[in-house]
Amino acid sequence: MDSVAEKFSIFDYFNLLIGGFVFLLGLWICEYPSSSQIMVIWSTAIGESTFLLILSFISLIAASFLIGSVINTISECFYKRVLGLEEKAIGNCLIKDNIVGNSEKVRRYKEKANAHFFLGSLSDNKKNAEQQCSDYFAHCVYYIQIRNQDKKPERLREVQGLSMLLSGVFALIPIINFLTAASTHTLCQSACLRLWTYLIFLSFSVIFGFKYNKDMHNRIRMVLAVYDVCLDHEIAHQTQNSKKK
Repeated sequence: MDSVAEKFSIFDYFNLLIGGFVFLLGLWICEYPSSSQIMVIWSTAIGESTFLLILSFISLIAASFLIGSVINTISECFYKRVLGLEEKAIGNCLIKDNIVGNSEKVRRYKEKANAHFFLGSLSDNKKNAEQQCSDYFAHCVYYIQIRNQDKKPERLREVQGLSMLLSGVFALIPIINFLTAASTHTLCQSACLRLWTYLIFLSFSVIFGFKYNKDMHNRIRMVLAVYDVCLDHEIAHQTQNSKKK
């Protein structure tokens, strides 16, 4: 729900470059030592040519960005659409205490949400309550954005995006390498080393998957907390002005 209000910063571009570069590096590691021989041949071919060196660097940047963009789309589809982790977390941010982590804060946030929807309380129907939470969270994101108070939530969104992307990168490295090796009949070469490499990359994927979930919860808490403070400050300012009049 809050994706409409999200901004795309320069850090998001760097995230795509990092993700694509890590993917290429991972494939290189999976094909070691034959990949190192290719690297030596390529280095020799470049020689002392500045033009070829610059062209290679630009090609690496372009390939990293394109690959990072594709994997980011796949990761986003898996985590946000297939698993629906973010939608579920936002939909339960005022229903369950485990998102905010503080029952007193949840109570205060609920009061503001009820005032926003002009309700005595959130709906007893779970589906309606989740929709109200999602709508309220989108309102919070938009509210702090137009007041330029979204720096911390934005940094957390960028970190969350990188965690999601790297989780997808480390999951796809063994999958792509396995399919490539199987199609070229080189799967049995260094099979033991290849298996251990796959397990390490998949472990990293799981770790960054958990980190994505943690970063997402941190961002949700930050958005609600910043909105809470901004609204209290605005109400206090309006009260002070009304007293002066």
